[in-house]
Amino acid sequence: MAAPGGYRVPASNLNTISDNLFCSTCGYVLREAVQTECGHLYCKICLDIVKRQNNPACSKCGLSLEQMESYPDRFVRREVAALKVTCINAGCGWNGNLECYDDHVNSCPFRPMRCGNAGCNRDVAACHLAHHEQQECCHGRVMCQYCNSPETMGSLQDHLEICPDVPVRCANCGIENIPRGQLSCHKDPVGGECAANYCPFRKYGCTCDELMSRQDLNRHLTEGFSAHLLLLVRLLEGGSHRNQEQAAAPEGSVRQVLRSAEAEIEAHSWALSTHYRRLGELDDELRTLVDALAGVAEGIQQVNNTNAAQMQEISALRNRVDRLEVTVQRQDATINDLLQLVRAVFRYPQLSSVVRRV
Repeated sequence: MAAPGGYRVPASNLNTISDNLFCSTCGYVLREAVQTECGHLYCKICLDIVKRQNNPACSKCGLSLEQMESYPDRFVRREVAALKVTCINAGCGWNGNLECYDDHVNSCPFRPMRCGNAGCNRDVAACHLAHHEQQECCHGRVMCQYCNSPETMGSLQDHLEICPDVPVRCANCGIENIPRGQLSCHKDPVGGECAANYCPFRKYGCTCDELMSRQDLNRHLTEGFSAHLLLLVRLLEGGSHRNQEQAAAPEGSVRQVLRSAEAEIEAHSWALSTHYRRLGELDDELRTLVDALAGVAEGIQQVNNTNAAQMQEISALRNRVDRLEVTVQRQDATINDLLQLVRAVFRYPQLSSVVRRV
């Protein structure tokens, strides 16, 4: 469906269009051109809108349109319909008569369409929309091929970095295709399947820093049992000493810390009370703003309802005008028939007696 107002043609076509083919109100190429008694041209719907205003006046000469008649300018309409224009959508090579312009633009394969993926606000050419949504858009929904987790194309790469089902290679033994989540079990020095491993006490201080086969690892753990046990004892003693030092903190220092905290809170109590008061004021302002927005929304709804009723009235008037035009055409045909009959009577006087009898 065409938008209200004139035809919105590409800027590159404007220099080929005569100045008298533009609407006096909207400034676009005339759609359903009508001419007023003062001789100026309007789009039909634009003139209807102007006439609904208070004290309507012509945009060109300023004369009042309130009692002024207007009529369809069929000559201008034919001239507009025959204009050669190109498609306004980038990438489209269509060109043709302006009367076909709306039908083309509404179905043009290069017309901009909004991406359907949630979170993406990009407009894409209709012919490229499916490819964009499925393969290019970072908000497109995809499934992880390893764990079937729902992701977006933008988050898929980050997910693959932590996905527990992605196959990885064991750096110790070189075995491939181990799920990442099972790698630690595979490397477990006691129950794992890895054929090469480090001493599990290396992180606690064991000096053996070599990859060992399972047989060599078992021998190392057996021979170094005492040394490994001492490492664990030292680790436990170190943790115990830290806990004792924390527990043995002087009671006076704890009280001093508490007093300092109380003094800090007291020093900033005025700020807290000010902030709370300001928050209350902001809450009142927010409620007032919400009520105002609700009133605006209600007014917009009323305007929309009024516009819908006016559009229905315009449509009814348009249908009435069309019916009147049909009636006028029929009357013109009847008058032409009568004129021909009168001419025949004057040309052949003997027919006059026949006409009287009829």
